[in-house]
Amino acid sequence: MAINFPDSPTSGDIYTVNGKKWQWNGTTWDVLAAVGSTTSIADADSDTKIVLEKTSDEDIIHFDVAGVEKAYIDSSGLNVSGDLSVSGSIAGVEDKSPMIMLLMGV
Repeated sequence: MAINFPDSPTSGDIYTVNGKKWQWNGTTWDVLAAVGSTTSIADADSDTKIVLEKTSDEDIIHFDVAGVEKAYIDSSGLNVSGDLSVSGSIAGVEDKSPMIMLLMGV
């Protein structure tokens, strides 16, 4: 469906089509996301995605790759399933124990 935007918009003008809002930035129309309405970001076939709260008031951010949850962030921090790959140094890590050095690739 083609969108028929106004011919002579003023910078900051907002145009709504089928519940989606667009704002004129002076050069092009930018789509505006409604605050609080986005619950996920996904690829074309939705098997790789970031999902906010799979159930109501769960307070967990889920990271799925190829249909499998690989990580999530909850109130305790980042939780990863499977192998973890880190390149570079980890800021603020002072511990030079063999395990930390192994994890950091030192």
